[in-house]
Amino acid sequence: SLARNCGLELARGEYIMFVDADDWIDKNTSKVMLDVIKKNQADVVFWPYIREFENRSLKKKVYDEEVIVFNTEEVKDKLYRRFIGLVGKELKKTENADALCTVWGKIYKRSIIEKNHIRFHDIREIGTYEDGLFNLYYFQYVHKAIYINKYYYHYRKYNNQSITTRYNSKLYVQWNRLFEIMEEYIQNNKLPELYQKALNNRVALSILGQGLNIVASNKTHVEKEKLIRDILYMPRYRNAYKELKIKYFSSYWKIFYWAAKHGQSFMVYMLIVIIQMIRK
Repeated sequence: SLARNCGLELARGEYIMFVDADDWIDKNTSKVMLDVIKKNQADVVFWPYIREFENRSLKKKVYDEEVIVFNTEEVKDKLYRRFIGLVGKELKKTENADALCTVWGKIYKRSIIEKNHIRFHDIREIGTYEDGLFNLYYFQYVHKAIYINKYYYHYRKYNNQSITTRYNSKLYVQWNRLFEIMEEYIQNNKLPELYQKALNNRVALSILGQGLNIVASNKTHVEKEKLIRDILYMPRYRNAYKELKIKYFSSYWKIFYWAAKHGQSFMVYMLIVIIQMIRK
């Protein structure tokens, strides 16, 4: 089965959609998206989503346009490389770094998946981002993609048992494995230097996720700050921060990533604590 952990596969003959077990889609989603992908002979159709909190709903917009058609070169320039990471002015919106990475909110051609043996990586190996790798492998073969600016998917954000809300003591090791897989992919496919820059930026930006994970633990403040410092001074991260262009970030993130770039672990830790408090 193509179904991933905690997910459901909705198969309709030659097309396939995914829905996480604790999320939901509008009743007419399958029909609408089947019509769009068939009518336009597209390889994939994707759309934005609504984050469903206990007391509110927030739309997560990806693009402003109502409909965007990406042909082969545009797929490579604007979509495919994004599954590795952001570059240049894209860093202005770090909150959208992985807005395209989910397998839900998309409809795929089953033939592309089966012909190229595309499967999910085990999250026990990579921690998270199995969706992003799946899309990286899939979009390699996409010649036409369509974005529909309609909110058919509802992403539940109030499940405290989600794997994204629990402390994971193995996350640092797992994400390093994820970075290794991406680096091997770039080298094996002889992708341009821009892809390596995108990966370096992903490594640099990952201190936020690493930090939030550490702050969620039961460790002392001193222990948490030390773990963040250890990560910041690892060779992979130091190399990534050397290349990170702070000028592209918005004001708050300029401060945060300046601190990370210069190894200011206490400052990074305190800013992450503030972020966690705001998120609650």
